[in-house]
Amino acid sequence: MPENGKMKILAAFVGVVLMIISFASPGWVIIKADGNSYDYFVREHKVKVYLSAGLWYFSLCFNSTNLRPYIGPVESNGCYVGNYIQSPNRVVEETFLKLTKDWLLEMRIWSSVGICSAALGFIGTIVAIRYMMRSKCAGMVAFVSFSVSVGSFVAAMAKTLIATNYNKGTIMMIYYIPCMIYFQCPWSLVVGAIGSLFVVISAIGHLCHISAAGA
Repeated sequence: MPENGKMKILAAFVGVVLMIISFASPGWVIIKADGNSYDYFVREHKVKVYLSAGLWYFSLCFNSTNLRPYIGPVESNGCYVGNYIQSPNRVVEETFLKLTKDWLLEMRIWSSVGICSAALGFIGTIVAIRYMMRSKCAGMVAFVSFSVSVGSFVAAMAKTLIATNYNKGTIMMIYYIPCMIYFQCPWSLVVGAIGSLFVVISAIGHLCHISAAGA
């Protein structure tokens, strides 16, 4: 197997694996919020919320500290993990899940197309290398599949970044309080971007070979 063939397979393999990790992980949207709230008994609470959401499940943690401990409990906290179908917390189920339904469907479609195309491109790469790049058709399939994969997956990630402000509003609607919102690095998108870069490298390799073969 030629050295450039090994590099194409390695780049494709690393890229597809990283894209799958990004696809299945919960770090697409990471938000931390701090705020104060008041209940019917004029108790003041300091509330901290941490949301880490992906395409298939999310985790939501909160910490509520009573600033007037002589009235009620000093502190309460908890974490919930939901799969967008049901949640152990009724408030989360009635607000967060409904409000993100349309966004999730679109992102799942785009990213699923990206993952399937990446897998097809990887198979095409193996076939092309197996026949010492004599199969121009396999190389073309790999290039087109990788191009569709990167385009779809990057579109999903870009739309997610644009929709981050929407998720910010969702947290405020869950707790009905004004709060300071802090956006943290969406590590799943970083992993997906790195994976897409490796896939692009493999696709460029196929394009160069196809161009050279057609010359």
